[in-house]
Parts: sequence; structure tokens; C-alpha cells
Amino acid sequence: SIREQFSKSNGKPFTEQQILYGVDDVKYLHIIKEKQIIQLQELGLMNVLELENQCCLVLADIEYNGIKLDKKGWKLLCEDSITKGKFYQQDLDVLVKQESKLSNFISKHVQIDIFGGVDRDILINYDSPIQMLKVFTKLGLKIEDTNEKTLTKFQNQFPLVKKFIDYKKNEKLTTTYGENFLKYVNKQTQRVHTSFFQILETGRISSGDSGKKGNPAPNMQNIPQDNRYRSCFIAEEGSSIVTCDYSGQELRIIAQVSKEPVWIEAFNNGRDLHSETASMIFKIPLEKVKEYPEFLRGQSYRYVAKTINFGLAYGMSEFKLSSELSISVEAAKTIINNYFHGLEQLQSFLVLA
Repeated sequence: SIREQFSKSNGKPFTEQQILYGVDDVKYLHIIKEKQIIQLQELGLMNVLELENQCCLVLADIEYNGIKLDKKGWKLLCEDSITKGKFYQQDLDVLVKQESKLSNFISKHVQIDIFGGVDRDILINYDSPIQMLKVFTKLGLKIEDTNEKTLTKFQNQFPLVKKFIDYKKNEKLTTTYGENFLKYVNKQTQRVHTSFFQILETGRISSGDSGKKGNPAPNMQNIPQDNRYRSCFIAEEGSSIVTCDYSGQELRIIAQVSKEPVWIEAFNNGRDLHSETASMIFKIPLEKVKEYPEFLRGQSYRYVAKTINFGLAYGMSEFKLSSELSISVEAAKTIINNYFHGLEQLQSFLVLA
């Protein structure tokens, strides 16, 4: 409760309570630091400490400076996703009418307004998990919820399920990255500011703290891959945004430690590892790895291979892969088995790791 007072102070001097709170915050830090230094020295990690401390300053700059958002462009994307949602709803209505088992969800009395328009005759709210559970149960599915992970295994069996998954994905885009996202634009700076959490168990950084009262912070590492969204984050006039990335940083380390010959050969000869992996898993020529087959739900062969290359390095199971790619668990398991069949050295390393 005292901590929350800081965001409401509006430039007023700190109260005695706030000052004492701040004192307690730092009272034990030096003692903790001394004990940590001893352990870091014993483990030979002082160089890691130095790098992390330097990185902390960079992240603090990014948090403080924020990034400018093209609000007009963002609003156009919001309108586009809302329009797509309406089309998805119309498609779902058509599929409901095609299923004889769902006749109870079709109104027998259709209302016409004074302008000659016809009211929707489908008695289903696609945003209601309770209603949709009744719909899918009537369709013959034995499920306990309507989560994507649960429904994925039925998507190739029922067109309605497949279209519903697409609808929910678009709705998530509309709600998470729609008009609501504009609340993250700071009124003073007119920029989006996030909060970083520097060290996780995976060694990666996370961001976002949307539950923080008075100062919400978005997850800036989960912006949709669609370049239309990412292009809305812009530089000030006269400046440019420069992007850079290590080329398969984690995968190069794994190749070095595991001694996997297929990976080492690919890296040493400057070949694209994800394309090589896609060709191996799906038994297709390299020139076809960027194609988008129907059974992969709109993802390319190469994208799936990239997901697996990084995912398995962090312990991803067939269930997680199934959820990530919106494919059945059986299909995900087959893909993983094909993957390890051609990378036996890598499999041995990941099992031991």
C-alpha cells in the first residue's frame, strides 16, 4: 500500500512513511551483495556479473526512453482486425447451418428491421466458452473446455472447429493489440514504456507488468510477428531504428557442446540451419521449405523447423509444440521423432541436459 503511494505523489515531497519504506528497501542490499560476490567468485562467474550489470544500464535506458507509437496506423490495424472478426463470424454461421446436429442453435423466426435488413438467425455467442462448449458437445466432441490446445486435435475433422480457432486467434489480436493497447502510451512522453525482468530461469529477459496500478507496462517481446504491427513502432523525425540479432546464438552454442555433425557442417558452410532442418523433418527439397502447407495451419515448413530448433533446446514437449503450431499432439510427436531421427547426437545431449 505504501509502494502504491509513489505513483500518486504527483511531484509532492515524500512522506515519512515513504522515506522509511525506501530505507528498508536498501537496508540489506550490501549484505546480500557481499554474500553473492563470494558465491560468484567460487563459481567463476564474475565476468557474467559484469556483463549483466552493463546490460542493466542499457535496459534502464530503454525503459526510461520508451518508444514512439504510430497511433493512427495502430487504429487502422484495430479496425482491420474487427472487420476480419465479422467475416469470421459470418463464416462460422454458415458452417453451423451446414451441421444438422446444430439445428437447435438456428432461430426459426427471423426478424426483419424497417430498412429491410435481416437479423442474425444463429443463436450462438462465439465469445462465450459456455455456449461454445454446448455447441461442440452437440457436435459430438468429448471435451471439457474450448481452449485451443483442446480443440486442435479436432480441427481437421470438423471445419467449424478449425474456423473457430482462427476466429479466437483474431479476437485475441483484437483485444490484446487493439484499442486497449493505446492505454500504454504515456500521457507525458507520448511513448510506450515497458518494464524488464532481466534474469529468468531460461537466461532470457521478459518484459511487461500490465497489472501495475497507475503505470501499466506491456510485454514488448510478444508483439505480433505481422510487420504491419511492428512497423507502428517508429523513430522520431530525423532518427532511425536499427535492428540487429545474433545468427542462431543459442543454436551455435548447442552445436559446439553437443558436437552434432549435421549442425556443425551447416554452420561451417554458411547454410541456413532452419531450412536444412525443415528439409530433413518433412523430407522435402530445400526450395520448398518456405511454402505454407494446409496441415501446418498457415505456417511455413521453415517456421516450424525454427520453432522446433529453439523450442526443444528449452525443453519443449509435443504438447507445447501442438499448442504453438495449432496441430494435433500426434502430428507434433511425429515431427519431433523425425527431427531426432536425423540428429541423434543432439538428442543425446538434450536428454542429458
